[in-house]
Amino acid sequence: MIFACITLPFWHYIRVKTITRAVSLMATSYSILLVIQLIILFGLGPQEHFLPPLARLIPGEKTSLMVKFAEIQPFFGIPLPRTDLYTADPPILGVCGLLCFFMCLSESNPRWRKLSLAGSLIGLIISQSRLAWICFPLVCSIIYCFRSGLARQAYLWIISIISLFAAVLSLTVKDLIASPLETFNSARADSSKDREFIVNATIEAWKQSPWMGWGFMEKTASWGNGEFVLPLGTFSSYAQVLYIHGIFGFIFFITALVSTLCSFWKPAIQGNQICQRAFGCLIALYLLIHATNLTWMAIYFWFFFIWLGAILSELQKQQLNITEWEELSN
Repeated sequence: MIFACITLPFWHYIRVKTITRAVSLMATSYSILLVIQLIILFGLGPQEHFLPPLARLIPGEKTSLMVKFAEIQPFFGIPLPRTDLYTADPPILGVCGLLCFFMCLSESNPRWRKLSLAGSLIGLIISQSRLAWICFPLVCSIIYCFRSGLARQAYLWIISIISLFAAVLSLTVKDLIASPLETFNSARADSSKDREFIVNATIEAWKQSPWMGWGFMEKTASWGNGEFVLPLGTFSSYAQVLYIHGIFGFIFFITALVSTLCSFWKPAIQGNQICQRAFGCLIALYLLIHATNLTWMAIYFWFFFIWLGAILSELQKQQLNITEWEELSN
């Protein structure tokens, strides 16, 4: 599906502006529906999820088809509203909100741009996705580095700043990273422990067949006296690929990620703002799929991959036009 979405604009021309406008309208609907959900939550109280009558006629798994309402969940020990809106899980809404925000920065209509950015931010915040929150300033920093000419030296600045803080606080780099990581995990301690348990169990299973993998997700891990049972490879995409496809499949997976990222590097360095945003969003997505499976959540932001393909398609057309112009000039 991802490959089909990225290559679609090469077969049928789709303008980046068209995709941006469509995503802006969708992101605007985020804010409207979230306001309605909050009114229901604080006005009528928590509501039970339900399955629409027509959805019952559709075969297969029904979880993603259920109508869900916002509910109160603890975050850093503080009860706050949380919802998943169109998606199957709140962290996926955080990923969608993050990607939509940077896509909608290119919206030409000021009114739609403001409304869509507000909707994207509200979705990002109310999802309570810790990693998406961290990735938001990361993408902003990457874009800033491109525009300030610091992209090539960014990693040196990062290492220097980390070393400086470690020296001032008399800590090792490991301790400096471990402290905020502990705070990060404590925000939703149970969720972090569950994810860590499943990922570790997946890695252990992969070690039994490291080169070719297992080829399926039938094995499960249980904890809490059998109260919770999940298939191995449920959370991290990297652990899932290793477990199912082994080292050989993992090499192909990483090659696909890196080659896609490199497609935007040169135009981003040359000052193409849309490519800079696409590059930053891809970096964020590569971090986010460590916590949530790409195969599970990609269906909810398929438009992002069409957007990537449309950008590459327009770059190719621009390059062809330049080449033709140079040939005519000669």
